[in-house]
Amino acid sequence: MKIRIVHGRGRAGNGATKYQGRPKGDSAIKRSYAKYDLERGANRPVTPEAVSWAEERLSGYNKLNSARRRAIFRAVQLLCHFRSGHGAGLPQRLFSSKMVGSFIQHAFEECGIATCVDPDSWKPTKYNFKNAKARSFLPSFELLWADIGPDVVSRYEDYVSGHRLPRPPLHTLTHLVWERKESQVLLPRNVRECLGSGTGLKCDFDTLRRLLFGLPEEQRSQKLCAALQSVGRRPLEHLRPVWRQHIWGRFYSEAPAVINMPNVLLPALHDEERQPLWCVDFASFEARIACSIAGQPLPNGDFYEFLGGCCGLDRARVKQIVNPMLHGQRWEHLYYVPERRKQALHELLPLVKCFSTQRPCPAGS
Repeated sequence: MKIRIVHGRGRAGNGATKYQGRPKGDSAIKRSYAKYDLERGANRPVTPEAVSWAEERLSGYNKLNSARRRAIFRAVQLLCHFRSGHGAGLPQRLFSSKMVGSFIQHAFEECGIATCVDPDSWKPTKYNFKNAKARSFLPSFELLWADIGPDVVSRYEDYVSGHRLPRPPLHTLTHLVWERKESQVLLPRNVRECLGSGTGLKCDFDTLRRLLFGLPEEQRSQKLCAALQSVGRRPLEHLRPVWRQHIWGRFYSEAPAVINMPNVLLPALHDEERQPLWCVDFASFEARIACSIAGQPLPNGDFYEFLGGCCGLDRARVKQIVNPMLHGQRWEHLYYVPERRKQALHELLPLVKCFSTQRPCPAGS
């Protein structure tokens, strides 16, 4: 890189030295990043009630001018569509100025609109700035609940003018079952037609709210976020998810992911005639299929307890290892532990080795 020194008159009138040595293309890259930051999270549909609730909470905190109201609208868009457990990132660069971004971060937490997951995540560790991340925030239960409704706005101008639009559907597909022939797991025709006709279920949001208030306060927002990803945000909407098959043969639902509904909130689902729902679970279903394909008999009693007795592990830990193995996950995913501790990995190693050697189970043992 060449540096050119130019002698001229500075702002103070004296002779100043200017350095013009910025590499070509650097300014264009910065502008592209700035444009990406300004557009990230925009055009996400939110209800006007959610934005109004946030402004009402912040009305006593400080004076809300036009720039701050626009920043509040942007922050509500990000908070109402966040990944469960991770929160929504609200870096200061997303807003019109650093002062406005700092106002959003501090005011939202102090007024109870959102909770910061890790306040010190923006600080670099081990002298490496790549370890610094934007602070993530979890929205409050009231903010997420205010975002439920049929009418939404996607731009700040529409919110100010009162122009509302119907909430867009979760998908517009007509074909709901997508199979993968290379998985060699084919669905019967009647099962395919049943999945393609929809679930026949709806969500009663009044029952959902009652169930959520029975949970501890720190769990309500995360449970509600998981429920909204499972049933959508429009009341009394017929749930017609899209079913996609993975390479290992298992089907997963999306838009909405109805099978990911938290167990404690399942009573909020009902059919059109409000008949009671039954949850049917097969004992050791995946293990029975695997043993049937391999031609190996299952032991009497609980299969997971039998393996746990052989390896010295409890049933829950055995199931956490066996299920990923039977669904084709990689070797490193078999150690399904919340924390990466050497002691925990050492405890799980005997069971992984037992399965890796394909040791047959004795019949009737």
